[in-house]
Amino acid sequence: MLKTKHLLISLLVISFALRIWRIDFPQAYVFDEVYYPFTAGEYLQNNTAAWEWWTTAPKGNSYAWVNPPLAQEMMAISMQVFGSDNYWSFRLPGVFLGVLSIYLLYLISMTLFKNQRVALISAFLFSLDGLTLVQSRTGMLDIYLLTFLLTSLYFILTKRFFWSALFLSFAISTKWTGFYIIPLYIWLLIKD
Repeated sequence: MLKTKHLLISLLVISFALRIWRIDFPQAYVFDEVYYPFTAGEYLQNNTAAWEWWTTAPKGNSYAWVNPPLAQEMMAISMQVFGSDNYWSFRLPGVFLGVLSIYLLYLISMTLFKNQRVALISAFLFSLDGLTLVQSRTGMLDIYLLTFLLTSLYFILTKRFFWSALFLSFAISTKWTGFYIIPLYIWLLIKD
């Protein structure tokens, strides 16, 4: 019988393959990519208008100033490294974060249930979730937020508060909705 470690690695490799396969398709912005990767590309061109809420963007696109810029900056770094003239460069960080979120769910389940089988089943079921699959394959903010929140949650459950706070700040620097986990953290700290 395969060991849990081998099953987990297999799950992560298959999840990566499903997320990376044809990541450059479609060759157009989809959903909210008209905001985030477009803004990331404008960051690369040092266009200060991308930071200003009152600026009108070119027709068909829009600047993303409603949420903090961390995810767009990560997309911009990927575009800088791999080229801004292709659609997979700004989608690539989401692929890695999507796979990392599956592993983080495994770690959180291990922390909570102390059972490898339960943790592996949790990670497997999470890997089948269509929403996280789509978010991992598009240049949108939600997979960044999710991964940072799961990392923060794992660290608070393992009582590494500095790292939990750091990744919570990354989550909030991606989307304001990262604040909504704070009541859970307060409850976790009070109950101990």
